[in-house]
Amino acid sequence: MSPIHTSRKLKPLKETPNKLVWADTVDGIQFRLLIPKRRVPKPWPAEITVQISESEDAIVSQKRLKRSDAESNPGSRLTPILAEVRWYQHTTERERYRPIASEAEREIGEPYIPFRLLDDRCPETLYIEVFWGNTSRWT
Repeated sequence: MSPIHTSRKLKPLKETPNKLVWADTVDGIQFRLLIPKRRVPKPWPAEITVQISESEDAIVSQKRLKRSDAESNPGSRLTPILAEVRWYQHTTERERYRPIASEAEREIGEPYIPFRLLDDRCPETLYIEVFWGNTSRWT
């Protein structure tokens, strides 16, 4: 069986006090990704591309952005997000993963990934990259 390597385009769903939420539907199951506002470039993108990889070899981004750099230099937020996540919990339609970074340094929330995106498997570790799309406007 080949390693998981998939990509999805997500659209804005909602804004919370501290995070922005993007989403897409996969076979009727919602895939949402929460990202702290402090990590999102301005203007907020109207679309993001999320790449999920089981193999570290498939990673495009090679560097993580430190929280202090994102806060002190807003232009650095254009750097793609790279998050390593570990399996945490099985739910009815998705697998829940948790970033391995400390809570203060996390660049994404805990993704609930639809089974279909994981080829109906449950890898222990995944790599999630977020590439910023059109920054024309958040809708």
